[in-house]
Amino acid sequence: MKPEQWAMVPPPPGACPECNTEHDPDDAHNVVSMHYHLGFKGRHGRWPTWEDAMAHCSPERQNAIRTALKALGLPNDPREARRERCKLTARAKALRL
Repeated sequence: MKPEQWAMVPPPPGACPECNTEHDPDDAHNVVSMHYHLGFKGRHGRWPTWEDAMAHCSPERQNAIRTALKALGLPNDPREARRERCKLTARAKALRL
C-alpha cells in the first residue's frame, strides 16, 4: 500500500456496510460515523450531509428526520454542528463554565 492510500476495516456482521452502525435498513446512515464520512468522501470527493445519509429513506422518513433535526436545532451539514459546538465550548471556557 502506498503512503497516500488507506483502507478501512470492514464492518462487523450485522452492521451497515455504509456507516458501520447497526440500524434498520429504512433508517438514515450514521452521519457522524467516521466510517461513513471517510467512505463517502472517498467516493464523492466531499463530506456527507444528513440529506446524503437519508437519501435511501422513504419520503415520509426523510420528512420525519428533517423535522427532528429542526426541532433539535441541528443543521443539515454535520460539520456546521461541530463548528457550533466548538463556538459554544470556546464561549463556556471564556466564561469559565
